Amino acid sequence: MSAAVRGLLVAFDLLPAPEQDAVVGQLLLRRTAGADDSPQAGHEEMADELFLTYDAAEATDAGPAR
Repeated sequence: MSAAVRGLLVAFDLLPAPEQDAVVGQLLLRRTAGADDSPQAGHEEMADELFLTYDAAEATDAGPAR
């Protein structure tokens, strides 16, 4: 992972939860805009990964991993 990506993740973690949700929504919209380039399985995999992080956070009572 590049230093730029690590910096983005750190900045994302500092955002309030509603803004994190908005960012995730925008990223999904951007990814969906190129839906012809990405098979449906790719979208399902991204959703599965997102929900797994929420499940893991809930299991530890830490709230959603945003």
